[in-house]
Amino acid sequence: MKINLQELIENGVVSEDVATSISNYYNQKKKSSPNRVLLIFAVLGALLIGIGVILIIGHNWDNFPRIVKTTFSFLPLILTQVIVFYVLLKKGNNQLWKEGSAVALFCAIGASMTLVSQVYHIVGDLPSYILTWMVLAIPLIYLLDSKAVLAFVIIGITSYAQQIGFNYPREVPHLYWLLLAAVLPYFYTLYKKESNSNSFSFLLWLLIGSVTIALSTLSTKYSPSFFLMYMSYFTTLYLIGNRYEHKVDSLIKNPCKVIGFLGTIILLLITSFDFYWNELSASEWRDTLLSATTGMWILLTVLASYLLAKEFSQDEKSIVNPLNYTYFIFLLLFLLQYLSPITSQVGINILLLFIAVSMIWRGHDQLQLHLLNLGLLVLVALIICRFFDVQISFVIRGIIFVLLGISFFVANYLIIKKKNAYES
Repeated sequence: MKINLQELIENGVVSEDVATSISNYYNQKKKSSPNRVLLIFAVLGALLIGIGVILIIGHNWDNFPRIVKTTFSFLPLILTQVIVFYVLLKKGNNQLWKEGSAVALFCAIGASMTLVSQVYHIVGDLPSYILTWMVLAIPLIYLLDSKAVLAFVIIGITSYAQQIGFNYPREVPHLYWLLLAAVLPYFYTLYKKESNSNSFSFLLWLLIGSVTIALSTLSTKYSPSFFLMYMSYFTTLYLIGNRYEHKVDSLIKNPCKVIGFLGTIILLLITSFDFYWNELSASEWRDTLLSATTGMWILLTVLASYLLAKEFSQDEKSIVNPLNYTYFIFLLLFLLQYLSPITSQVGINILLLFIAVSMIWRGHDQLQLHLLNLGLLVLVALIICRFFDVQISFVIRGIIFVLLGISFFVANYLIIKKKNAYES
C-alpha cells in the first residue's frame, strides 16, 4: 500500500516537517540500495568476460613459449587485482562494482591456478585444487562485501566435501567445517542487516543444503547413529525455523523450517519400514559409540534440547506440535528396538500418524489451509508406504484414496467457510 503524504498533511495526520523527513528517508534508502537487476548482470558480465578471456588465450595456447604462457597465467590475476584496488579506492560505496570485481578476481584465481599447473606440469587432484581456490577466495567475501563470492565458496566447499567424502577412498572432509566456519561471521552480519531479503534467503538455502550434504560425509562407513544424527539435525532446523519465522514474510524465505519439516518426515517414512529396524543389532553398539556421527549427534541433540526448552518456556502450546521434539521420541524408539524391533517400527508409524493429525487439527484451529493440507499429505504418504507392507486388494486401495481425496475437498471447504465467517 502506497502512502500519500500530501493527503496525510491535508488531514492533519502529520506535519509538513515530518512528511519531508519521511520522504527524504525513503529517497535516501532507495539510492543506497543497489539495483538487483544491474547487480545480477554485473556478476554475469564478470563471469562471461572471464570465460571469454580464458577461451581466447586457450585457443592459441600451444603456440606460445613458456615465458609467454607464464605471463598469461598471471595476467588475469594481476589485472583483476588492479581493478579491485581501484574499486576499493574509488567505488567503495558502489555494490555493483564491488560484486563485479569480486567475481572477476574469484574467476581469475581459479584460472591462474589452472594455467600455472598446466605450464609447469604440477600434479594435483581436484579436491586439492578446489580447496586451495576456496581458501584464496574467502578473503574476497569480507574485503568486497560480496554475496556472489560467498555463494560460489559455499558451492565450492560443498563440492570439496563431496569429492573427499563420497569418492573412493573415502575420507572425512575435516577442512570443510573449518572453511564453513570462516564464512559464518559474514553470514551472521547479513542476517542482522537483511534477514528478510531474497538474496539472504537464497544464501541460507545454499548454506543449509551444503551442511545437509556434508553431514553424510562424517563417517566413512554406515553407522547406526547416522539416522539419530540427521533426526536431531532436522529437529534443530525446525526449531530454529520457529524462531526465525517472525523475521520473514513468506515460508520460502525460511529454509530452516522447510528443510527441517521435509527432512523429518522423509526420515520417519524411511524408518517406518521393517528393513531398517531388522538390520540393527546389539552387536553394533561399539561401532555406534566410536563413530564420528555420534559426536555430531550429541552436539545437535544438546542444541535441539536447548531450543526446545526455550520454545516451551515461551509458548506452552508448542507441546501439541510433535515436530518440536521428534528427535527425542525417535531416540526412545531407537533404544527400544534392541528389545523389540517390531515395537519400534509400530511406534514410528504411530508418531507419523500423530504428526499428521496434529497438523490437521492445528490447521483447522488456526484457519491455516497450508498446515491442514500438509497434514493430509503426511497422512497420504503414510498410507502409501503401508500399501507396500500389507497385502490389500486394489479395490480397497482405490476406495481409500477416493475417501482421502474427498477429505481434502471437505476439509478445505470447511476451513474456507469458517474463515469467511470469522472475517465477516
